[in-house]
Amino acid sequence: MKASDIVEDALQLRGVLQKELAERVGQDHKYLSKKLTTNSMKAQELIDLIHELGYEIKLVDRQGSGQTVSVRRRGTGPRVKRMVAGITFDTAKADALCHTDVEDGRYMELYRDPEDRFFIVHYSFWQKEDATITSCQEDEARHLFDKYADGTVDFVSGSPEAV
Repeated sequence: MKASDIVEDALQLRGVLQKELAERVGQDHKYLSKKLTTNSMKAQELIDLIHELGYEIKLVDRQGSGQTVSVRRRGTGPRVKRMVAGITFDTAKADALCHTDVEDGRYMELYRDPEDRFFIVHYSFWQKEDATITSCQEDEARHLFDKYADGTVDFVSGSPEAV
């Protein structure tokens, strides 16, 4: 099975046309069609398309435990790992929930880590200005989420919302 087969099956199950999916993810429908035809999409592109269709990709441990591992929602920026008040926050080990628009060369992205702690990464496109991390309380995270979430992820679970 190819990645394109997974997307095609999901499209069929949801009753969504390729063209509609392309519009929903902000792609030209010819570009998406080519990606599917040539099976040339990256893993993150597959995850994003599947999320847009209301599905989630999970990994299942077949070597004994049967434990299910969800694929993390990657953020828009590069990996950032910082210690704040003795706690190490790492975007590679957390789910991205939402992000602000870029304003004055900067934007913020909200994450939830496996211990259900929330943190914000402050990204900058300015030279010599590194990304920073601040921790935040759930009410602060909820406020940011309510203002900037795009509707593709649930605040409570971090999982894709049903479309």
